[in-house]
Amino acid sequence: MHYKLEFSYIGTNYFGYAKQPNKLTIQGVIEDLLTNLFSDKIIIHASGRTDKGVHALIQVADFYSDKIINTRNIVSYLNNNLNNDIKILNCEIVDDKFSSRFSVKSKTYAYLISDKKVNIFLSQYVYVNELLDINKIQNAIKLFKGSHNFQNFTSKKEDEWNFIRTIYNVKVKKDKDYFELIFKGNGFMKYMVRKMVGTLIEIGIGKIDESFIQEQFNSNKRNIVNYTAPSFALFLKEIRYWLYTFYILTFYYFVSQSNIKVVK
Repeated sequence: MHYKLEFSYIGTNYFGYAKQPNKLTIQGVIEDLLTNLFSDKIIIHASGRTDKGVHALIQVADFYSDKIINTRNIVSYLNNNLNNDIKILNCEIVDDKFSSRFSVKSKTYAYLISDKKVNIFLSQYVYVNELLDINKIQNAIKLFKGSHNFQNFTSKKEDEWNFIRTIYNVKVKKDKDYFELIFKGNGFMKYMVRKMVGTLIEIGIGKIDESFIQEQFNSNKRNIVNYTAPSFALFLKEIRYWLYTFYILTFYYFVSQSNIKVVK
């Protein structure tokens, strides 16, 4: 059976999404619970990784098991055993063609900033710098739109020949107490959003000019920028997938077509 999970999390207390030895991670916690539920080793594959301290309003992962368990029971079991900082939103059975990672059409990240003090609750999720000139950031963020070589905006080391990414849309959205810096693209590399935001912050406080961004795109030499925004204000906001058919396989179909034991 091929299962698809949708979930959200607050990343504050975790060493990122991806499982690491002797570290508390989102993947590790969910896999341990699924392994216990299915009485078999379960490995989940997500749309991508998030860094230590980064949050997700939506994350998608898929996994395989020979056992059939009612998807509502999976959601209930996980939510009853997870801490309050991870929430399972949905579980469904999908076609084998679906991949949480490789079927992705676009991802959207949001980074929260403010040029004034925020209340103590928001301060855990909003980067505050009273020197920020939001107008400068609004102008500079537009330079990231389009297809570019982001080699200097990522610490990625593997596959170093492939640093081209396409940013479909950028936006500075005003909320009551903060601004959202929104980036929608076909993919993001390690620290890429945080380095883009870090650069925008430097522009916003007047330390560098917006021309710095285009200089990095034009450079033939790799020279990774030193500006990396803190992780606590970054959210994975949306994941969109290419259209395909989800084959939702019913209980009765599997009972009639296999000898697999159904666990309720």
